[in-house]
Amino acid sequence: MTYMEELLAAIRAGAPMTTAQIVSTELEAWLHGPKRAAMLAGQRYYEAHNNILDCHRTVIGKDGVPERPRNMADNHLCHAFLPELVDQKIQYLLGKPYSLQCQPERLTEQVCEALGEDFQKLLARLARDAVNKGIGWLYVYYDEDGSLALKRMEPEEMLPLWADRDHTRLDGMIRCYPVECYEGRTKRIREKVELWTQTGVEYFERYHGTLTPDPDHAPGPMMTDAAGKGWNWERLPFLPLKYNDLEQPLLCRIQSLVDEYDRVATGDSNTLQDQPNSILVVRNYDGTDLGEFRRNLVAYRAVKVSDAGGLEALTTPLDVEASNRHLERIRRDIYAFGRGVDTRNERLAGSPSGVALKHEYAQLDLDCNALEQGVRSLVQGLMWFVGVTLGLAETPRVRLVCNRDILISEEAAIAMCQESQGIVSRRTVLENHPWVEEVQEEMQRLREEQTEETGQPVSAAAVPPDGPAAT
Repeated sequence: MTYMEELLAAIRAGAPMTTAQIVSTELEAWLHGPKRAAMLAGQRYYEAHNNILDCHRTVIGKDGVPERPRNMADNHLCHAFLPELVDQKIQYLLGKPYSLQCQPERLTEQVCEALGEDFQKLLARLARDAVNKGIGWLYVYYDEDGSLALKRMEPEEMLPLWADRDHTRLDGMIRCYPVECYEGRTKRIREKVELWTQTGVEYFERYHGTLTPDPDHAPGPMMTDAAGKGWNWERLPFLPLKYNDLEQPLLCRIQSLVDEYDRVATGDSNTLQDQPNSILVVRNYDGTDLGEFRRNLVAYRAVKVSDAGGLEALTTPLDVEASNRHLERIRRDIYAFGRGVDTRNERLAGSPSGVALKHEYAQLDLDCNALEQGVRSLVQGLMWFVGVTLGLAETPRVRLVCNRDILISEEAAIAMCQESQGIVSRRTVLENHPWVEEVQEEMQRLREEQTEETGQPVSAAAVPPDGPAAT
């Protein structure tokens, strides 16, 4: 009996609660909890819908009640720092084709075929979810043809039931997602809820916080084979990709800084736009009311005043230098705490040395190291399902190497590769050579060249995985 089954049994024994009531209680806490709220905020900021869009200028109106003025600028400047930092991490880590090392090596081709051609794109989307929402989820299943298939799940729809406090093993999964449907000519949204455990899947519908059995589905196993026979894997078919151990989105580190940058820049924009509408002091105005005065000023650029009359403007000058210094400080903090590289930095202009580049990329490397560990853990977890699909006696051991897309001095990198010949393996040299994108393909080319030079065919088995020995 698993931890979750024991928990459900204990709750049922101590209180008259059904499974649906237990799932509903857990789901309500999740849907309105801070973790899911952080996920939704991360998605909003990634789409450049910052909080500044919901902020408006107000003045003290009658009876001291704040109101929005109609004659003052009310701009909303959103700065897309989050998508820039998120995309920078993903492209830096997964922008180039990865290298897959499989043990035993003869299974490499089968493993790559099982993962599919679009696995790198899928991996990048999962990593984007992880950075943006703290965690990404991969679903493993069989398609209509009976082939292994992979699907990305929306993290805000997934409530994991962990078996331990370190969140390393899954006991169950609750999924809550909307479905559009028509009832007659009326379109409405129905909330579907699924409870995944080792014994199978239970389906519910959620209406006003209450769960009822889903009439469209009956409880059953997780998977069915080509003949429609149901069965369950020994593991739940969900694999996590975590951004960090806390499963905390990137936005949590920098949201206050981004909001402050938006606020200051928006305030400066409003001040500049309001300068022509500065406070006017009028003495002995020759007119009836202030409305007519404003119309005359706009239409004729002049006003009539009586003897000893006059007009002067009271303005609050914008301290551009102080504002720019404040914005620049916030910008530096955003990239520092967001662990990114500010490509507009003057230090990256020209041809910086390798040491300078490493210094600029140090924080980005630090952040991507943890993310890369999560990617490797996900891929190794996926190998269990691949091994079952291929009918292997043991799970293949796979090491995924991300070829990071860093700015480098090609001349220095090539010189280091030449000096490393005979010290490290040929594969390691090829993996670090700036001109090599696909290591396996380059090693095959080396074998073909050796065959042409020697006049004798050289098979992959005859040539070590590290390629022909350096001379």
